[in-house]
Amino acid sequence: MTFKNLAKRAKNRLQAASETKEKTTSRALSVRASYYISAGKTKTAQHDPLYPKIKKMLETNPDIFSPIGKLIDHSVFDHLSNDEKDKYLLDLTKRYHLIKAEIQNV
Repeated sequence: MTFKNLAKRAKNRLQAASETKEKTTSRALSVRASYYISAGKTKTAQHDPLYPKIKKMLETNPDIFSPIGKLIDHSVFDHLSNDEKDKYLLDLTKRYHLIKAEIQNV
């Protein structure tokens, strides 16, 4: 094998890796965008997509251990950067507490 062929194969591997990374990045961006759009659309706690899940969780076990951990959508969370994960968890915690307060007041 000549040096030219080795260089060509290395270039092809790098291009393939770059394309794979771009696909993963674009998927992560679309997942993030869909999460923030769905989370931002809610007007009241009852219209939040998490409301039925939290209500069921509190009805079955009001003293649930680590409720936020059970609410994490790993198809979204696993594709976020560390800063975005922090923001996601803070937002999820805020939404959980609002919905829990609404359910307990009803």
